[in-house]
Amino acid sequence: MVNHTYSLLKGYSLMFLKGLGGSLYLTFGALAISFCLALVITLIRVQNEFSGRFRFLNCLVGGCVTLIRGTPALLQLLVMAYVVLIRVKHAGTVAIITFGLNSAAYVSEILRAGVNGINKGQYEAAITLGLGSDQALRFIIMPQVLKNSIPALLNEFSGLLKETALAGSLGVLDLTQAAMRLRASTFQAFTPLVVAGALYLGVTFVVGRLIRQAELMVKRRATRRNQENVERAMQNMSVNG
Repeated sequence: MVNHTYSLLKGYSLMFLKGLGGSLYLTFGALAISFCLALVITLIRVQNEFSGRFRFLNCLVGGCVTLIRGTPALLQLLVMAYVVLIRVKHAGTVAIITFGLNSAAYVSEILRAGVNGINKGQYEAAITLGLGSDQALRFIIMPQVLKNSIPALLNEFSGLLKETALAGSLGVLDLTQAAMRLRASTFQAFTPLVVAGALYLGVTFVVGRLIRQAELMVKRRATRRNQENVERAMQNMSVNG
């Protein structure tokens, strides 16, 4: 049994590597689309909340976000493949676009929550000092949001990687599809599926460690900044005293 499993892994390791490469390709492609769209969506919604601008666009993107978050990702993938993007022949492209749109809805809410966690007084102070609304968001608000959202964004990568398993429904060679093809050709279900699961687990474990390191880095920087502020305040008090 052990020798058979070893020979199976050795003989079909290239298939697993291709599947893993396909999953990572879909993930990174979708994540690039997701982040760019989420940033635009967040700017529109934040501008509406802070200054009342872009009301129509805010309603439009808000409805799209609600629609995407309220429907299954597999259904979205099938609708995009057989209705919206029916003329697109490359199934991988359809999957990347679909997963990117799906992830953008969630990432935009992550960024929006980061904006809501920042004191609005910073925005008002920036406006008082002469910065425009766009400049206040670009230079004061959004840098803090992106910094505080790094752990959540890395966690989205982990979830998106697992979500790409749905791409096999369109015939895209991802890690799950590779395991299913090996199951069909070898009539062995256990080993290919376990290996695929182990590869998913390995990648998500590495990403999880990166998330932890990012959280610690953010906390250390925040602690250092607070200490510097306290020391600066103490120095000012001693000078004034």
